[in-house]
Amino acid sequence: MSKSTSPYHEAGWILNELLPTESSNNENARNQKQRRGLKSLAFDPKNKKNAPSKATYATVCKTMQNLPVINAVINANGRKLRKAIGFDSVRNKGLMYVMLHE
Repeated sequence: MSKSTSPYHEAGWILNELLPTESSNNENARNQKQRRGLKSLAFDPKNKKNAPSKATYATVCKTMQNLPVINAVINANGRKLRKAIGFDSVRNKGLMYVMLHE
């Protein structure tokens, strides 16, 4: 994470690391063992130089807190909103969640 990117891009990257992947069960079980939590991603001593800003951390926390509501909204009414914004074809789902939250 470089400081030239916006807090939204950094928050999207962190959310992508935290969100469960849509892969096979075998691969998913293996990835769950390697997954790290929000605090370990944000406050890793090895990553002191490129640590996310407080604004990024707060954005990730608030987005994660409201994730069930965001999912309910985009999946409501026959998933029309999900299809309209092309949610399933987006590569950076973390950034999409951040933008929908904001």
